[in-house]
Amino acid sequence: MINFRILIKNNPLKLPLRNRAEKNEEWMRETQGLEICPECDNVYYKKRWVHSLAKLGKLSKRFERSKIKSKICPACKMIKDHAFEGEVIIEGIPANQKQDLTNLIHAFGERAMEKDPQDRIIELEKKNGTYRLITTENQLAVKLGKKIRDVFKKVDLHISYSEEPSEVSRIYVKFK
Repeated sequence: MINFRILIKNNPLKLPLRNRAEKNEEWMRETQGLEICPECDNVYYKKRWVHSLAKLGKLSKRFERSKIKSKICPACKMIKDHAFEGEVIIEGIPANQKQDLTNLIHAFGERAMEKDPQDRIIELEKKNGTYRLITTENQLAVKLGKKIRDVFKKVDLHISYSEEPSEVSRIYVKFK
């Protein structure tokens, strides 16, 4: 019997990446030392972004200042480039529920960012009784749309996904 794990592990063949994955390949590597985002002070360590050096605790003291590099994080780069992966459009909001909805959106965004500093609500735009918010992660937008539906009950929810390679999710929430 062939042990496929050994074959996969020892195989130097690198499979081609999907269109967008080539650009993000650098995030799959492990860096020596720390990288700090100059925009938000998030820290890249062991293939993941954490909130700050304080979150790393004793580990941060172990690194020399010379090994700490400056590098903009993916979320800040998206904000700077005016890019996004999730869009939520909310229409027909009753006047007596606007404040509750705004509070829900802000609290949901803060909790998401606590879990993963790369999950952010980039902008909340209010025009003519319609809210449009954009997020750095498509799944964050989907979860927010479902949360609004669960909290306010009388809501129609429609989720659409764009085709590869853009990975943008658009969520339409309409109050009845």
